[in-house]
Amino acid sequence: MAADASSSQGKNRAFPDLFVLAVIVAGLIYTALGWTPSSYGVALSGIGAAGDGLVFGTPKPIRSDEWAVWTPFIQIAAGNGFDRFNALSPYAEDLRNFNALPLLDWGLPFKPQFWPFFAVDPAWAFSFSHAVFIVLFLIGYHRLFLAFGFARFWSAAAACLMFFTSYAQFWWTTTGPLLAIFPWLLLAVLARLPWYLHAALMAYVTAFWLLSHLYPPVIVPLAFAGGALLLAFRPEVLRPRTLLPCLAGVALGVGLAWLYLHEPIKVMAATVYPGSRSVGGGSVPLPLYLAQFFPFLVSTDDYRDLLNLNICEVATGGSYLLLLAMVCLDHGRMVEVLRRGGAERTALLRQLLVPLAAFALMSVWMLTPVPNVWGRVLLWDKVPGNRMVFAAGLLLLCLSLTLLRTGAIRLSWKRFAVVTVVVGLSWAMANGGLDGLLSRLAVNRMDLAILPPLALAVWLATRGALSGPWVGAALILCALSANAVGFGGFNPIQSAWPIFHRPATPVTAAFDASAAAHPEGWVLQGGMLPGALMQGLGYRSLQHVQIAPALSFFRPYFPEMDDTTYNRLFNRYAHVQIVPGLPSPGSPQADVVQLPMERFLSPPPQDPRGEAALKASR
Repeated sequence: MAADASSSQGKNRAFPDLFVLAVIVAGLIYTALGWTPSSYGVALSGIGAAGDGLVFGTPKPIRSDEWAVWTPFIQIAAGNGFDRFNALSPYAEDLRNFNALPLLDWGLPFKPQFWPFFAVDPAWAFSFSHAVFIVLFLIGYHRLFLAFGFARFWSAAAACLMFFTSYAQFWWTTTGPLLAIFPWLLLAVLARLPWYLHAALMAYVTAFWLLSHLYPPVIVPLAFAGGALLLAFRPEVLRPRTLLPCLAGVALGVGLAWLYLHEPIKVMAATVYPGSRSVGGGSVPLPLYLAQFFPFLVSTDDYRDLLNLNICEVATGGSYLLLLAMVCLDHGRMVEVLRRGGAERTALLRQLLVPLAAFALMSVWMLTPVPNVWGRVLLWDKVPGNRMVFAAGLLLLCLSLTLLRTGAIRLSWKRFAVVTVVVGLSWAMANGGLDGLLSRLAVNRMDLAILPPLALAVWLATRGALSGPWVGAALILCALSANAVGFGGFNPIQSAWPIFHRPATPVTAAFDASAAAHPEGWVLQGGMLPGALMQGLGYRSLQHVQIAPALSFFRPYFPEMDDTTYNRLFNRYAHVQIVPGLPSPGSPQADVVQLPMERFLSPPPQDPRGEAALKASR
């Protein structure tokens, strides 16, 4: 039986040691070189230092939530001496927020990615904070797939395949920590420990996960998919003896995260934006949903999307592996496998049907306009459908691996032809139909990247060079190669040294002059940079990203506003932009507040309503 062959392959202890060792060594080299996947090169271009520290690739302006927000906030935390409140900012804001920062407080034990900030140069520490999650991701999913009974080579290749999905690559520098820690949460459930140690481990990993980036739209569907996968592949851990300590540990971990972030949570819940958002289903366009099966359906070779959204918003957790498994499935042999009966048949059906049912339920939420109240039981009313795609892709990957493990897979040139036709038609339709198709082949052919490695696999199989579990391994490698070629170049390799050792340029000299000319040392002129970049560079700038509103700070500068108007404008997460000559403050979009520069050139007028108005505006 092919499953037995896979198991015997898994007993080879040489490979997993080599894979884990290779990943760890690569992470150490990555850190020693001070590399990061940051697109901060966009900011360096803004101060006249274009290309400084860029090793590979191109910084992506679309990743502004990283290079213009979260990376500057890490700079701010380091420059502020790792204190909780930012003494360098005019706003004196609280640096505890939903994205993890290196702060010297009681939450630090649950943020090990930042421990090196207190021992080495911040450039190396910042590099480590990225490298550690790459290492955790690859080893974590590798070990998880092993725990689900898949062969060791398969597990390593499948972990790499998940890493090179478009969602993991496009959103890595924001939600990467959540994706990377998640498999360790499931592995903690599977740990064999005394109940009190099991509960303690679950509490720590849960707190680590939640505090790495408290973003429910990703956390909720991952938790749902994790429960479904445990039910499918390791149902024995759902017995009360194991489950109760795990649930107690999870509850404790959630409590720790709440205790650490309860203040910013309460502040954000009371904002105009984002507030307590509640969404319904049906937000995923059909082409984006289908990209779970055809990963290049909604994007081009040069990372442009075909749905007029943006490239990050059309990311998925998909690959061609399920398509390959379905086309290459020998249905006659599959029927024979299912007829064997007994516990083996029951386990196979469970491993196929549970992930499929979970994916179907998620599909309903992604595709159909169900009311938000329907999703409240599972907290899905906090989850836009396109944030489910990584968790859905993980379910499909496990489903695909299970099909491959049955051994009912056959490679032939006829099956290759079927894949070619299906992939070719999807590529043609995604690129505007058949008219002028050949002219577009030169600029957008990534959809066809699966065909050369698949042709090689078929050629080897027809000559007897592939047999047993290596047939399935070849298909995993085909899907991996397509995703790696298509999405692996999205994030650049950027040295952290110019990020934490600011280059001196004429632009920074202009900022220095502007700060020297203001009585409070504020930078108000000189073509300020967007987001939180100014404060990240060490300037006392009003142009900033306010994670929590600074209501009392702005009130004296706008005494003419009534409380309702003032609250509607300022009580929000916002990119605060200081604009010369702006006639009046406004909010052109939900997360932007534009303010007239002239209001801040001198001390604010006395607010005639006094302290009562300040209290009312909070």
